[in-house]
Parts: sequence; structure tokens; C-alpha cells
Amino acid sequence: WFVKTLAMIEREIGIVDLVCAHSFGCSVVLDSTVTGSKKVILLNPVPTPSAMYSRYSRLIVNSAHFWAHIYNWPIFVLLRGMTLTKINTQESLQRVRWVGRNSPSTYRQIIFQATLVNIILDKTVFDGTKSGDISLVISGMFDTTAVERDTLDMQAVFGDTELIFLRGGHLLPIETPSRVAHLINDAMVH
Repeated sequence: WFVKTLAMIEREIGIVDLVCAHSFGCSVVLDSTVTGSKKVILLNPVPTPSAMYSRYSRLIVNSAHFWAHIYNWPIFVLLRGMTLTKINTQESLQRVRWVGRNSPSTYRQIIFQATLVNIILDKTVFDGTKSGDISLVISGMFDTTAVERDTLDMQAVFGDTELIFLRGGHLLPIETPSRVAHLINDAMVH
């Protein structure tokens, strides 16, 4: 569905030169149609979900109809944010709350997202990433969602792709947006 969406965007809006994906989005953009023709940057990819993340994903799938009703409650938005972020400054927590208020998931989106957990748990999604088609991988030094948590682990998945670890957790674009933007900007220029 991402390839179809990208084609529609290019038809309706214009050519896309760079695709930047975060977390689950990293798994979705790893299609040879995309990686072979676009500059691709991955933020906080999860090649192998950690045991904790796998359990959480399965819990969400099995109880999605319940969670969908309370997912956007401010306390749960804040708890998820505090769990995923490792830079818990007042500014980063304000950004977590802002996203929760201004971009809440609908009931239907939450149920649909729960059905996509198999993509997250599919260990073959990242099989082709050593080909050199990924421009840059940016990960949080303290991201606990992936088993791969250091340069050597990530090199085993991404080969010679440039890897950058920033201080932070799984929500780097919220935790340190200026640093992430700087790296994306550099990758777009070079």
C-alpha cells in the first residue's frame, strides 16, 4: 500500500526525492521499488522487536477493540510518551502531549494498525537492507523497541549504510527534533 500511496502522491503533487520513515514506517517503505529509486532515511527502525515490544504488540492486537476506546486519553498518551522517550525534558513531554492532542488516532485507525502488527514481527522485512539502497539510519541510543542497540548490531542488518546514534529513545523526532532535522537536511543535500 505504501508503493501505491507514493505513486498517487507523485501523480497528484509531484516527484518525491526522499522518503523518511519512522519506526513501523521503516518496515513499510522497504520495497525495492522505493529503495531502488528514492533516497531513503530510516528513523528508529525495528529490525528485530525486543521481547518487551513484541509482548506489547501482541497485547494490542488481542485487545485492540478495548484499547481503541481509551488510546487517546491524555494519561495514556503521556505514559506511552514517557515510556518511549528517554529525553524526558519539559519540552519533549510538551511535544508528546501536543501530538496526542493534535493528531489523535481514530477508533478505526487503531483497529487497522493492530492488524498490521504482523509486519512489525516479520523478521524477513529487513532482509534486503544490506544492498546499500538505504541512505541513512538514525537510531536512539536508548531505544528499547529493537534488539539491535549498537553500531555492530545495526551493521549486521544494514551493511555499509551510514548509521548515526543520537542520545534519546524511540521518539527521536519528538525528543531532539533539531538534531534529527539537521541530519535529514545533510542527507538531502549530499
